[in-house]
Amino acid sequence: MSVTDNYLYPFFHLRHGGAVRGWQFWPLAGYEHKDVTSRTNSATKWKRWAGIASFRCYGRSFSTRPWLGTESPDRRQALLPVYKLPALSAA
Repeated sequence: MSVTDNYLYPFFHLRHGGAVRGWQFWPLAGYEHKDVTSRTNSATKWKRWAGIASFRCYGRSFSTRPWLGTESPDRRQALLPVYKLPALSAA
């Protein structure tokens, strides 16, 4: 189980516990990492849960690596362009 400690709510928080650690300073950036874990399912068999690592720069970019510790880890990244709109002239 992970715990979120809020400081200056809703702008800054820290997450920890349950193989999760991270931080967020909204609306600027955030980072979160979850290690590979295992637990029992409804049939009391052990199941492995994938980890994840992600970084966000809100409104600009993000990078995430889901399925860490599995046979098919993935990486997803995006960068949003910044446009300068021309000034409208009053006629």
